[in-house]
Amino acid sequence: MSTSPRRRVLFIGELVTLSHMVRPAVLAATLDPARYEVFFACDPRHLSLLRTPNPFHFIPLQSRLAVKSLEEVALMRDSFYDYATVNHYVREDLQLFATWRPDVVVGDMRQSLVVSSRLAGVPFVNIMNAHWHPTSSTPYESPVNPLGAWLGEPWGGMLFNGLMKLALPLASVGVNLVSLQYGLPVVGADFKSIFSYGDYVAFPDLPELSPLHPLPENAAYVGPCLWTPDVAQPAWWGALPADRPVVYVNLGSSGQPRLLPTVIRALAGLPVSVVVATAGRTDLGPQPANVFVADFLDGLQVARRARLTLCNGGSTAGPQSLAGGTPVLGIPSNMDQLASMRLLVARGAGEMVPEAEASEEGIRDAARRMLVDPRYRRAAGEVAAAIERFDAGSAFNGLLDRAFAARAAAWRAAPAAAHAGV
Repeated sequence: MSTSPRRRVLFIGELVTLSHMVRPAVLAATLDPARYEVFFACDPRHLSLLRTPNPFHFIPLQSRLAVKSLEEVALMRDSFYDYATVNHYVREDLQLFATWRPDVVVGDMRQSLVVSSRLAGVPFVNIMNAHWHPTSSTPYESPVNPLGAWLGEPWGGMLFNGLMKLALPLASVGVNLVSLQYGLPVVGADFKSIFSYGDYVAFPDLPELSPLHPLPENAAYVGPCLWTPDVAQPAWWGALPADRPVVYVNLGSSGQPRLLPTVIRALAGLPVSVVVATAGRTDLGPQPANVFVADFLDGLQVARRARLTLCNGGSTAGPQSLAGGTPVLGIPSNMDQLASMRLLVARGAGEMVPEAEASEEGIRDAARRMLVDPRYRRAAGEVAAAIERFDAGSAFNGLLDRAFAARAAAWRAAPAAAHAGV
């Protein structure tokens, strides 16, 4: 084991979307630097957005998503690693383990850790939403339906979702083939088994929103990983009219930027101030006087002031909004966001407009309805209270303690010869 008096924890965030870098960074920041030596490996492209100073050592690691398209993100093809990618990543993981000698590895969407952690004997804590667990009853559908225009609805949607259910088990092939190559048993044929595999699993959710019955013995809810970029608010922030409600628009790193003009046209005609964060992905040009635009914003601060948030429904802007007691109008662009929004709609704290149906009229009508109906804000306030009560740091530290205890027990049980060189 490590000779350091502090326990070594290696976090790896795979930049499928920005949230998979943010969530491990947020959890890493909860660890006491007097007790833990923390290493953080991820793609460096968005590192400047993290709050500084960060209490960990940064290790640059290139993400395979650098050239992926939004269409692939929407269908989640980017989330299913093929054999070559898993094999390459496993070698990278093992090199990281040899160099930094972690006592525990914490990963977010780094599917190769299913193999490499078992090979190295390093306990693996997986950060993954509860709705991806095999025991979850949340349905899986794609917001993008290439067959809709051909067959019409509802038949196109029914056929496409049926084909998706048949194809999803193929997502486990890459990880399972590499497991067999290294002489390890396969994890399972269900893609959910790959997504949610871990010696321990940290659910960045509220049990009130995404319950599992029963909760797996190796899992714990750690609550939403609330994050906002390390940026100053723009000069216009202090000049927002006090007599108009704010609608916060943030489609994130995986929403469709082509939808932003439609969204703005839908909202600009309402008696509101439209505050837009583009994530630096598009230049919107001149806008109406009640539209305020920046690349990045302090989303938590904006959400607390907003009456409504319009976002992709995913793991960043959605929790920001709910923490501020602000309801969410979601335009999901991938399966994960669609699943998250279904849970939020069921709670009464949001509505959604599927991407394929995101017209100016549809967005405007939904926004107008949510702005005047107090039930949405009341439900969002209940979620905010649940977030406020949740101690994410304590929950995550408790899960790590279990992982360290298992590591120590395995160490004591192993033959003395097996300790050599560790």
